[in-house]
Amino acid sequence: MLGVTMEIKITADVDNPLLLRRDIQAAMDFPGKPTPKNDEVLKLIAEKEKADPSAIVIRKIRTSFGKGHAIVTASVYKSEADKKKIELAKKSKKGSEAEKKGPEPEMKGAEPEKKTAQPEKNEQPAEAKHESKPESKAEAKPESKAQGKPEAKAEGKPEAKKE
Repeated sequence: MLGVTMEIKITADVDNPLLLRRDIQAAMDFPGKPTPKNDEVLKLIAEKEKADPSAIVIRKIRTSFGKGHAIVTASVYKSEADKKKIELAKKSKKGSEAEKKGPEPEMKGAEPEKKTAQPEKNEQPAEAKHESKPESKAEAKPESKAQGKPEAKAEGKPEAKKE
């Protein structure tokens, strides 16, 4: 790493007993390097605060363009159990291991639900449904015109002057 290390300094430390955590803000310098990943920042804060990395949540890493400086906002919980009580669980990505396995196998003693063989009164064969819809729409349109406004009279309009 060319002898240049990342430095982190805690600038604010607020105790939040209601949420069982401490909210910290830190200034971080990383000259000549890209913005560090959340995992790297997590390790630095864990070393600095002497806390378990699994009990820390990185909220933000705010940087300025072209500068090797960032402001980090994080929460340090007393334990991983406290973190699980307060924090929301992360959503799994599509195509993850759980989704690839497919549905879980059913229990051997459980009976599958049985559907009744009686069709509902409103059900009609698929062909009959498609045929009945266009006819009802075609019939409805002429009736609506007959009941609507009368057509405008063409005779009442003045003719354009011809020169």
